[in-house]
Amino acid sequence: MQPIEKPRDYATRIVIAVFASLFVLVAFVAIAVFKIMPQSQPAQSVVAPKERKGPDKPLEYKLAVTNAGGFVPENDITVNRFRYLLSDLQKKTGYTQQQIADLNTYAVDTLRDKYGRNVKLLDFMEQSVRPLSAAKVDYKEVVAAMITLMGRGQN
Repeated sequence: MQPIEKPRDYATRIVIAVFASLFVLVAFVAIAVFKIMPQSQPAQSVVAPKERKGPDKPLEYKLAVTNAGGFVPENDITVNRFRYLLSDLQKKTGYTQQQIADLNTYAVDTLRDKYGRNVKLLDFMEQSVRPLSAAKVDYKEVVAAMITLMGRGQN
C-alpha cells in the first residue's frame, strides 16, 4: 500500500508544474518573436549600387541612378543636374556633398517608408534649394520641414 500524499506536497507539485509550463510557453513565444522580427541592417550612404569592376562612380552619378531606380548613362542630363545641385547646396549650406546626398536620400526614403509618398530624389533636392535663397537657414531644418509637409500631403 502506498502512503497517502499530504495535501501540501500535492499542491507544491501543481504549482511547480504550472510555473514550468508557463516558462516553456514564454520561451516559445520569445523564440517566435525573434524569428519574426526583421534583422536590422546597417545604415548606408547613398543607395546606388556599385559596379564590380572599374573606378568608383562620382556622387552625382550615384544620385542619378538612385533617382532613376536603375542604370542611367554617365552623360545623362540628371547627372549634370545633380552635380549642379550638390555644388549649389554645398556653397549655400556649408555641408559636404556627401552630407547633402545622405540627407536628401534619407528624406526621400522616409517619405516613401513612413508616409507612403513616392518623391523623386531630384525633385526633392530641387525643392530644397528654394528656402535657402530667402534666408540663412540650417539645411537640416529645411529637409526636416519638407519631410513633415510632404508627409502630410502638402507640397
